Amino acid sequence: MLLSARCVGPVTGETQARMEESQVADTSIIAAQEALTDSVIDLPGVAGTAVGLCADEPCIKVYLVRPSAELMAQIPESYRGFKVDVEVTGKIQARGDTLG
Repeated sequence: MLLSARCVGPVTGETQARMEESQVADTSIIAAQEALTDSVIDLPGVAGTAVGLCADEPCIKVYLVRPSAELMAQIPESYRGFKVDVEVTGKIQARGDTLG
């Protein structure tokens, strides 16, 4: 499963200003996220990736099914100049139609 999303959480006025200032960098972080996804998505235990914020700065998130030192060793701390943040989320799956 490939998860490619923009996860930014609550956006404060200051965060919004930083995001607008980095609009040009935004295009390159998306390209960096897509390239990193291509290199890590087939590793056993990787649930997906996303673009997010780390300390109010754009970063690439890598989501893991479970913690693993072996897997963590294969994921870079930064990629193409962007911080890579690893989170253990468990397996990610679609919830289905909950409104019907």
